[in-house]
Amino acid sequence: MDPAHVMYGQEGPKVEMTKDSEEDAATFIIRDEDHTIGNAVRYMLNQDSRVQFTGYSIPHPLENKMNVRIQTNRGSSARESFADALEGIVSVCQHVESVFDEALAAGP
Repeated sequence: MDPAHVMYGQEGPKVEMTKDSEEDAATFIIRDEDHTIGNAVRYMLNQDSRVQFTGYSIPHPLENKMNVRIQTNRGSSARESFADALEGIVSVCQHVESVFDEALAAGP
């Protein structure tokens, strides 16, 4: 598999783009995550004006994987939108952490 399409975790690929994906329509497989990440990714993708459709599914409760489907406008990259959504989640988490730390430092 093309290394540009895979992010490796501790036990193999954490995120993988399926082989049948195209530039503006792609399915990503995320391993070892659940609805918490699925809903966050879906929410962030829905905020992106380049994205026409996004959804996620967990094929079976005993399978440790989630499928995220993204359809973007023609000329836009589904992969880029996915990466931007993940960066957006990191940004939100960093903001929450900084606000939490400030509140803790301020005391009661």
